[in-house]
Amino acid sequence: KNTFLAMYKEKPLEKIKVKELAERSGISRSAFYFYYEDVYDLYKKYQEEMLIFLEKDLSDIVMSTVVKNKEKYVKYLVEDMLRYVDKIDILKIMLNGSEGLDFHKVWFESIKRAYAKAMDFSDSRIDNYNRLMIDFYASGHLQLLVEWLFEPQHTKEIALLYANVS
Repeated sequence: KNTFLAMYKEKPLEKIKVKELAERSGISRSAFYFYYEDVYDLYKKYQEEMLIFLEKDLSDIVMSTVVKNKEKYVKYLVEDMLRYVDKIDILKIMLNGSEGLDFHKVWFESIKRAYAKAMDFSDSRIDNYNRLMIDFYASGHLQLLVEWLFEPQHTKEIALLYANVS
């Protein structure tokens, strides 16, 4: 996975060949194919792994947003942002690579699902309003996290500033 990320940082996914990946990793091609169908499969599994990581505390953040509890929202968001510090390089690569737009979209849909679950209104007259609010909250949430990832400093104070601004 580390070799794949290094290669993905250097070139688009479609240019990464299993032969070169295996050689640089010090494994055989058959060992690679034992675990993955191809580099796209490896990428998708990496993406799924990152989404599980990203979704870990999302429900706490979303629920504190929906019930308008600013203190809890700020607390949960800061904790979540600080969790990213060890994964920042990986997330940046995933967002900047040739499939970065896809990763961004999948992450956005993940956040939207969390908001949709929390904002489930039974009144059909407000379905359009509900959809717009979900998109609004999810867009802002994702943009905040992407900005945080590309912030040069990742201190608790900076995370607190981001959380309060949001």
